[in-house]
Amino acid sequence: RRRANFYEALSFQLRVLNLIRVQPELGKIWKVQSEIAVLFEQLELPDQARSNNIDAVESAKQAGTPLDIAATQIQFAGFLNDYGVEESEPTRLLIEAALPVIRSEGTIPQLSSALLQAGRNQLSLANLAQAQSYFESALTLATQAQSQALIAHIQFRQGELALTQGNAKAALAKVESAQSGYEAQRNRPRLQIGRAHV
Repeated sequence: RRRANFYEALSFQLRVLNLIRVQPELGKIWKVQSEIAVLFEQLELPDQARSNNIDAVESAKQAGTPLDIAATQIQFAGFLNDYGVEESEPTRLLIEAALPVIRSEGTIPQLSSALLQAGRNQLSLANLAQAQSYFESALTLATQAQSQALIAHIQFRQGELALTQGNAKAALAKVESAQSGYEAQRNRPRLQIGRAHV
């Protein structure tokens, strides 16, 4: 997916989804639906992305663990966060439902990702101090987990926060750090977004 072969990846995931629907024991359907949602988002098909995120949450509620449900809720929150204040309330509700479960049962990267989305939600609501606190906690965990992908994502959002705070120099530094991380990972989709903000 990082090479931006989205249509090929989507075709594969749709085949996997159809197979699991016939033979549920082959995999967790909500994970595939989540992957499909991400691919539709990257293909700039937001209606299909939203629909598959909703399906993933519902599938996890029917057959998954509390942590499975929380993971799909955080992914959906990440999608909704892209719409800012317009979707801030449903995003907040998803995060509030998921975060306690992830704090209790999730991995360090999962918690870092959840805190990142919580920070983005607070940023959209102009709660800048709370957003900064969430981002700092998320970055500490991502660094602990040595997750370069998460570190880059968090730095990028910290750059957005700095710009909102009126600190263009700090914003540029954060976005450039994120861009370096994306280059190291050869993450073309994120790299293109980063370049657009430099």
